[in-house]
Amino acid sequence: AVLAVLLEDLIEYNGISYRTVPPRTFRDKYIGLYFGALHNEACKSFLQALKAFYVIMNHKVECVLVSCDRDAEQYTTHVRLTLWPAYPEGDYRALLLRKHFGIDEVPRLVLLDPNGMVVTCDGVERVLNDTMALGFPWCERVVEQLWGEHTQGQLKNVLDDIGLPVDQGVEASSR
Repeated sequence: AVLAVLLEDLIEYNGISYRTVPPRTFRDKYIGLYFGALHNEACKSFLQALKAFYVIMNHKVECVLVSCDRDAEQYTTHVRLTLWPAYPEGDYRALLLRKHFGIDEVPRLVLLDPNGMVVTCDGVERVLNDTMALGFPWCERVVEQLWGEHTQGQLKNVLDDIGLPVDQGVEASSR
């Protein structure tokens, strides 16, 4: 229910005009909450990497712009540049998300699974260090801590070794 509230009434620019994003856009997808601002050079640089990641993920991830831009002109340019769903300018949910995730610098990328559970708050680092998304959805960190060794791309093997059932999300991350 919380995820539905966070994703309702988002807008996107389709190259001609703005439209409300239908909720089905997010069905069965990971959600990347991208906190960024166009006046920030690090955000401009990361945005290129995030766009490439988005293309590689081919409809498995939907990015949502949580603008931290200084004014309406920068906000409008940012929304038009990304073409991703975004919170309308001044929307209280953007401020709530910044406070909830402790966003005090940008860029930041928080990745949620299709059920709204936080996968990582270190999405910028993950995208930059795994440009081909081979370790996606990056759930291995917890397993590595429990297992005691590096498991990127090998989560299925670890689960096989300990006899846990494997779901489709795990199989996709081991490719």
